[in-house]
Amino acid sequence: MRLYGLLACVSIGACSGCPNQSSPAESKSPSEQLDVDIQPVAVQKPARLEQRFNSDLGSEWALWRYQVDEEKSEIKTEGQGLRMELETYGRRHEEVSVVAAAWKPALDFLAEPQTITLGLEWLEDSNAAYLSAGLAIIPEASPLSGDPRDLAEVTHLSFIGVGPGALARRELLVQRKGQEIARDTEGWPDKEKEGRQLTEVVVKIVVTDALIQIEEKGRPPVSIAANLGFARGRLVVFAASHSNSMRRAVRFTQLRVD
Repeated sequence: MRLYGLLACVSIGACSGCPNQSSPAESKSPSEQLDVDIQPVAVQKPARLEQRFNSDLGSEWALWRYQVDEEKSEIKTEGQGLRMELETYGRRHEEVSVVAAAWKPALDFLAEPQTITLGLEWLEDSNAAYLSAGLAIIPEASPLSGDPRDLAEVTHLSFIGVGPGALARRELLVQRKGQEIARDTEGWPDKEKEGRQLTEVVVKIVVTDALIQIEEKGRPPVSIAANLGFARGRLVVFAASHSNSMRRAVRFTQLRVD
């Protein structure tokens, strides 16, 4: 009987006759039981705009031509992006022809930094002289017409053809009240005077209230101590050409705003 009673105490954890023995979990304080370092989860804000130009642009976009006939130009979305074409034979030398597309919603550049990513394919493979394409940031009240680079207040990043071949160079210009405030040409024409080969290029532009920064894969980053000079602005992608040029094309593959 004595042996049976002892075995019963061992097998029955709640035996009133057995000595009280706390389990290892019961002997730990709450902080000891949950010794886990919990890190907050960073929530990434969705992009304000993420456009791949592979379907109809819709009512949030305005498209226009300037000093070029419709049959000698094209603005169309296709599977690979937004294709822009120009042919400028027969125009006067001082007439610069433009095709452009503007995203209508305005961005507030003073409220917070804006990061803009632009993707571009340089499709010309023989003579890119006087051809240019890129992104312009214009004041919200500006007309969506003409050459956006001619506005008194404008900042534009352009890839510009360097003739007589198909090479190009990159340039950033900040203009206020019709005056140049800042320009970056990556050292051209003292450096890479002949330009560089472009296929598809992706460039990131960060705009703050004190700086404009440019990042492009394979190129040194650029930081310019300047701001736009206006609070709210729109984004315009464009292609432009001087006179007497054959039909040439560029393709925009993405426009993203974070």
